[in-house]
Amino acid sequence: MSETNKVDFKIENLDEFNVVYIRNLNIGSHDSETFGKMFEQLFSWAGPRNLINFPETKALTVYRSNANLSGMVQADVCLSVPENIIGEGVIGNTKISGGLYAIFHKEAPMSECMTTWNYIYEVWFEENGYQPDSRNFFLSHLNDPKTHPENLHIIDIYIPIKLL
Repeated sequence: MSETNKVDFKIENLDEFNVVYIRNLNIGSHDSETFGKMFEQLFSWAGPRNLINFPETKALTVYRSNANLSGMVQADVCLSVPENIIGEGVIGNTKISGGLYAIFHKEAPMSECMTTWNYIYEVWFEENGYQPDSRNFFLSHLNDPKTHPENLHIIDIYIPIKLL
């Protein structure tokens, strides 16, 4: 295994939390431009409502499906919000399920993230005695790559797990 595939990880039991989201039911898994526009729209809605307060506010991409043969996925871009916040129009509300998660930290170009996914599913699960469960996996975006000196994404990958 190459050094680029190795990632730091921790196991945590998360509490359920509330998010507002914009959903896309047919987006390319590597379509950074469309994901970016979805986040811009969500930030434009949340900003005037004083709902953006990093680092407390979490910006997430929740995957509702694995990529199909064409590389298309169903995904939501989300912001964590207090329970009393109600979306409107294309802005929906949902909860991120609590429970046991493996959390993998990565600082890399987004293209390297697929290599990390492959490592997690092909190597890490087998070596660590866990298996994925039916809850949705998600990315927590910890920076704006445009402001990173090397344009790198800093993310935490949350994979819902259970023991074998």
